[in-house]
Amino acid sequence: MNNEPSGPVNQDSHLSKTPTSEVPPVPVEQAPKKKKTGLIIGAVVGVSVIILLVATVLLYFLWWQSPKKIVADAVSSTMLAKEMTSEGTLEVDAEGADIDVDFFSSSNKDASKVDMTIKLKVKDLPKAVELKLKGIYMSDGVAYVNVDGIQKAVEDVIDSFFEKAIKERGGELSDSDRARIPAMKEQIMSAIKPYFEKIDGKWLKFTKEYVEKNAGEQSSCWSKAMEEYKKNDSARKELTKAYVNNFPEFKQLDQDRDGAQGFEIDLSDTKTRESFVKLAKELSETKLGKQLAKCEEQQDGGKSYTDENKKKDVIDEDVSAKIRFWVDPFSHQMKHVEMEITDDKDNAKAMASVSLKLGESEKVEAPKDAKDANEINNESSGLELMEYMQEIFSM
Repeated sequence: MNNEPSGPVNQDSHLSKTPTSEVPPVPVEQAPKKKKTGLIIGAVVGVSVIILLVATVLLYFLWWQSPKKIVADAVSSTMLAKEMTSEGTLEVDAEGADIDVDFFSSSNKDASKVDMTIKLKVKDLPKAVELKLKGIYMSDGVAYVNVDGIQKAVEDVIDSFFEKAIKERGGELSDSDRARIPAMKEQIMSAIKPYFEKIDGKWLKFTKEYVEKNAGEQSSCWSKAMEEYKKNDSARKELTKAYVNNFPEFKQLDQDRDGAQGFEIDLSDTKTRESFVKLAKELSETKLGKQLAKCEEQQDGGKSYTDENKKKDVIDEDVSAKIRFWVDPFSHQMKHVEMEITDDKDNAKAMASVSLKLGESEKVEAPKDAKDANEINNESSGLELMEYMQEIFSM
């Protein structure tokens, strides 16, 4: 007998008849409470960061931005710079003449150059003289010089000389004397023109051997000492240390210049003068100082360069001077330097202004068309020319 149901089973009906029972609640684990240790560590780290930031700011303003640090760094970086360009002016108002100079220079480990425009006005002469000077110094010790405007300058000086002579005579000259003036000018120019034509506006080459032979023992000694100094990093650091250790007192200027902080040194101040005496003494004890002292002894017939000599060279009661300089407050690099000098004894004033760019230089190459200075000397003696000029102007 088949006991299976004949039709489909109603599942809903079957389940509805099944007795129900309540499902017990599943226990939920509560998250453990956070410990205070993590909060404390976080607070300590946060406070430490704040302290570090505050310390950094204080260090920046109290040490890195302190005037002494700024100036010391500026002096060091300038003296130790291996690349530099400078541009500026020099004005001299002396009792007998006024001199104005505009210049640009560039230097690196391989070579250095300078371009100058020089304007000279002798007060007793009506005409001013203008010369353009270019100089190049290569690392092998060879120098190149180009002076442009020599002939024009000499002609102006000769014209001024005759004008002065006429004025001193009250402007009264006989017809014969006036007729002689053009002939005298022509005579002078014909004598000196061949020499100046060879050098005016042309590059001349001066070897180390030429300098040693013609410049004298002292100049040759100085040249050798400076050449060794330029190549010797330890000597440069020694000299820089002496400057930094004995740098005179200075005051900060109220007005900045192009964002750079300004400082001033008054050389008329007694303490400042004493600082320079100490500086001179320490400089004389450096390697370069000892070499230069030997050069001075050669000039003075073997006499030693004593402390009294140094004091006389550094301190001159008749001269007052102020040095102003401006330093970038972030890089601590020297940007501008000004110097103002007044000499009451000689009735003279001088003002120099220089803008510096450290870490920059122009490419410098030796001129290919330079003529050896020895060739010029062999063709015409410069000494004879100078003697001739003195004879003419002493008439």
